[in-house]
Amino acid sequence: MKKSLSFLGIVAVTSLLLCSCDKPQVQFKTLTCNEVFKSEKVIEKFHPAEDAVHGIGFNLHFTYPVSGVDEALIPVMQNALVESFFSGMYPGMEPEAAFDTFIQANRQDYLNEIDACIGDCDEMVGGLFSWKIYIVDTICFQNDRLIQFQTDGYGYTGGAHGTTWYTGVLFDLEQGRMLTSDDVFVSDAEPLKDLLIEEYLKTNEELRNSDDASNIAGIRNNTWNGQTHFAITDDGIYFMYDSYALGYYALGSPKLFLSYDRLKGLIREDSPVYDIANAVK
Repeated sequence: MKKSLSFLGIVAVTSLLLCSCDKPQVQFKTLTCNEVFKSEKVIEKFHPAEDAVHGIGFNLHFTYPVSGVDEALIPVMQNALVESFFSGMYPGMEPEAAFDTFIQANRQDYLNEIDACIGDCDEMVGGLFSWKIYIVDTICFQNDRLIQFQTDGYGYTGGAHGTTWYTGVLFDLEQGRMLTSDDVFVSDAEPLKDLLIEEYLKTNEELRNSDDASNIAGIRNNTWNGQTHFAITDDGIYFMYDSYALGYYALGSPKLFLSYDRLKGLIREDSPVYDIANAVK
């Protein structure tokens, strides 16, 4: 097996909690992997040029807290982030172990696929031999109470097209738990759906100009439910849709942004997000 363009790193970074002069600083660790892992069988059979696109390409960036919050909360946060980043896999596993396990498992899946089909291939078909896994997270909001993690993911492992997915994990350090959509938004979802379908149609000219009211109504209904990903920022909230989340693949996997001004009346007054929204002028 051959690795090229490879870089695997672990970087510890410190992030300050805003307005936390009397509190410890939250420290995060970031694990990164940027590599293309190649199969010796493909190289031996096809003798591709050095710059030929083949192998399984990883672009991974995973950040999690290691100190600076209540000690009992650290494993809770780490476990939630592991499950979020790796799509529900590896519950209870330490972050570094999960990170390494994920890379090794996908390398092996790639090699197994090559073993299963290389004998029937007379040429190096790019879609078959070129996989991509991109999962990159960011901390898009942080103050002395809340930390918002948001992840962008994309995977292509053969077939007609890849898939895109997102996650948003919002921690309330004061309550010592993750906040869900029920903790942030009022129960009446209809006004929020109206805003989201309006925003989505701005991105889809063909649908915006169509008279397919039934299709638009179905998409509107899918813009908000208990599975919709969201992520707060200083200025508003992103609503994020995995491939197929809005209905069918051609609808895309958009991120829709609504400012706090547009979300007035839709954020619970007893939510810590309400104070953030109310502070925006």
